[in-house]
Amino acid sequence: MEKTYAKNSSRSLCIVMACKASWRSSSALLLPLLYFLLSQAAVTTTGQQQQEGSQEACAPFSCGLFHNISYPFRRTTEPRQCGNRRFELTCEGNKSTMSIGSTHYLITQLSYENYTIRLVDPKFASGSCGLPSQSLSPSNFSDPDSYSNEYSMWASFMNCTRRIEDQSWYRLAVVPCLSNNNTFVYVVFASDGYSLSYLYPSCHFVSMIPAAEAPSFPWDPFRILQNGFDLLFNATILHPKLIETCPLFSCGLFHNISYPFRLTTDPRQCGDRRFELTCEGNKSTMSIGSTHYFITQIWEEYITETWYEYSINLVDPKFASGSCGLPSQSLSPSVLSSSGFDHYQYGWWASFMNCTRRIEGQSLYRPVPCLSNNNNTFVYVVFASEGYSLSYLYPSCHFVSMIPAIDAEFSTRDAFHILQEGFDLSLTSDSYKGPTITQKLSQCLPRFKRQFFEKLRSKHILTKVFSLAVSETNFASCMAEGNSENVLTIRLTIAVVVFIHIVQLLVVLLILGRIVIAPMIVLFSLGYKLWNRRVTVDLIEKFLRRQQTLMPTRYAYSELIAITRHFREKLGQGGFGSVFKGELLGGRFVAVKMLVNSKCNGDDFINEVSTIGRIHHVNVVRLVGYCSDGSKRALVYEYMPNGSLDKYIFAPNGHLFTSEKLIQIAIGIARGIDYLHQGCDMQILHFDIKPHNILIDHNFTPKISDFGLAKLYPKTNALVSISAARGTIGYIAPELVSRSFGKISFKSDVYSFGMLLMEMAGRRRNVDPLAVNSSRVYYPSWIYDKLTQPQEVKIDNEFEIQNLEKKLAIVGLWCIQLRPCDRPTMTGVIDMLEVDDVNSLPIPPKPFFSSEDSTVIIKSSLSSISTELSMVSE
Repeated sequence: MEKTYAKNSSRSLCIVMACKASWRSSSALLLPLLYFLLSQAAVTTTGQQQQEGSQEACAPFSCGLFHNISYPFRRTTEPRQCGNRRFELTCEGNKSTMSIGSTHYLITQLSYENYTIRLVDPKFASGSCGLPSQSLSPSNFSDPDSYSNEYSMWASFMNCTRRIEDQSWYRLAVVPCLSNNNTFVYVVFASDGYSLSYLYPSCHFVSMIPAAEAPSFPWDPFRILQNGFDLLFNATILHPKLIETCPLFSCGLFHNISYPFRLTTDPRQCGDRRFELTCEGNKSTMSIGSTHYFITQIWEEYITETWYEYSINLVDPKFASGSCGLPSQSLSPSVLSSSGFDHYQYGWWASFMNCTRRIEGQSLYRPVPCLSNNNNTFVYVVFASEGYSLSYLYPSCHFVSMIPAIDAEFSTRDAFHILQEGFDLSLTSDSYKGPTITQKLSQCLPRFKRQFFEKLRSKHILTKVFSLAVSETNFASCMAEGNSENVLTIRLTIAVVVFIHIVQLLVVLLILGRIVIAPMIVLFSLGYKLWNRRVTVDLIEKFLRRQQTLMPTRYAYSELIAITRHFREKLGQGGFGSVFKGELLGGRFVAVKMLVNSKCNGDDFINEVSTIGRIHHVNVVRLVGYCSDGSKRALVYEYMPNGSLDKYIFAPNGHLFTSEKLIQIAIGIARGIDYLHQGCDMQILHFDIKPHNILIDHNFTPKISDFGLAKLYPKTNALVSISAARGTIGYIAPELVSRSFGKISFKSDVYSFGMLLMEMAGRRRNVDPLAVNSSRVYYPSWIYDKLTQPQEVKIDNEFEIQNLEKKLAIVGLWCIQLRPCDRPTMTGVIDMLEVDDVNSLPIPPKPFFSSEDSTVIIKSSLSSISTELSMVSE
């Protein structure tokens, strides 16, 4: 017993000694590796800084009409260390372009004196009418490391469903090339995009773009946009190496001022032009937009040991003496952001607004007496945090201007005494660059080594593991702190730390492998099996839910009453019942077809649900749901706001569709029928193709409807058997009336589609027994004679048949051939309709009803066919 205990104790001691030896050896290996990797990072970064310093060695170049172009601009052929890729120019002859987003803007001006570049949208370069190539908002120019918008004039395009009559608050003009009878597109010029605050309820925003100048009457909006817009580029921030040679300076009562501030007389590489100071005696001013604001304070705030934040207090010159009035200009958060400043997230704002009525009992609204009168103008100023004063805007008021304000006792002090104290702004963090990689290494590496060896002296193995994790995490945090100058440095630091942790993890696993790895493998295997089983169940559930969403919904009769609001709005009356307009819970409109019991048997209802319920095609109307509640039967379709095709082609007031639109509609119907014949697992024969069953949606896309007479057959069946003829007089195929004409097949739908094409071509019904001219009773026979005659072809006395209408007639004549075998398939019909040259289409054989006695044949056929049809859809 004692021997066994001694043996086990000896074995445990060996394991502990081995662990200590392993940790010493791993530490000895890891520290040199860490030194090597960090030294490589320092070398890489130093090389990069040398590369940045070589910017000065890049020779100036010419592009288009501009010469002596230098940093930050570059050409695509320049070495990669020259210039900045965000300012890459493209030169083609005398034209120079620069890309913002996906658009190449023409450059018309480039000045290093005021650091501005003028760009013109290519769509407006010729002064033509239209929308901008892309929408440019203030957020596109809020990055101080690239370019900024130094003015506040914007052209906003908006689409309205009603004409705007009252234009008193707008610098507004109609865009004629985009407007029509029910669509009115306007362009509005306003400062800082505040035209959107006047947006009418009937309008919605479309696009916006800066403008270089404000409109003056009379004015042409596209002439203003032809002049382009100005951008301010900042070479100093993009090239921080130039800052080192700039001395400290004094301005007014302030001394030892340095970057990012500058004087107007400083070299262009010194400071940031957005923070340029003007000195006159004891006064110091700085410009934001077009206003020179008095500077009362400049101070630095300590954030961390490597980070300082600069703040400045500015006073509007109009409020410097505490006098009453409006601000010199409106300063919104976007204006301050584009100028390189941050206002505190929950800062205070003074918003001025003009009201047509006096506001009583509202403490937020402080009257501005010098701008108000006792008649109909009342000007108020509201102090609120983060500009939320606009949420209190009364209907009788409209926004005028806004300016930041300091946090003060607004309820007890005079408003203009508060504004006299100015407002505080802070410079964005992008304006300050942290220490170099060498400085960070000399600061962080000794701290890392000290923490590492202090924890490594511990006798407990868990403390050693903890020391490795904590020390390297602290090292990564130290390297990343305040160092936004070099992204590569941060990435290399993170990569080194991750690599070290991986090595440490491998060492720990090797030491504790016998205890940890085997259970981990077992747990991982069990977890993987459980996860795999759960994934399989989830896939099945997703499939079942997807299938449920694809099938129509079954509604109760009480739900239909709620959907149609007690059948309030009737859309029409058909042979099987009435159609009512309804609205689902999500706001989606539907058409509810209530079936009459006496005219609807169970087979028709089952046909409709079983066929259209499984079809999802752009040219087939979708069955949203159905109702079978006792004796109540109903079908719920998607709502088609433009009704059926017959009201367009048989309209008494002339041609409502162009020939091109008729061709598009015909191709859409043909694709829908072809999908029914070939696109489903079972072949679906409609048997009732006619204009009344073709619905038109809001985009004028045709959709096939009314599947009450449809039948499903296997695709392999060439012969279709039905017990009785079905269809509508004038569109029914001959073989459906008498089997002597041929076998019933999908060619029966082709015949009905051909009769539909003939009516679309002639914009009249095919059979007209009341026609004065007997030769025009049967339209297909008449148009065939006209197509084969050499003289000029006319549909009637007023309209000549065009090529597209001729195409419809020829394809229609092919489809209504007497024998089914002579008719094309729907795929062939689509190919003929998509042919560009109508003269390449062959003329089909003469139709059956085309003899000289066609009038007698048609009149007798009308009476005989009507008695044979046992099921006719209306």
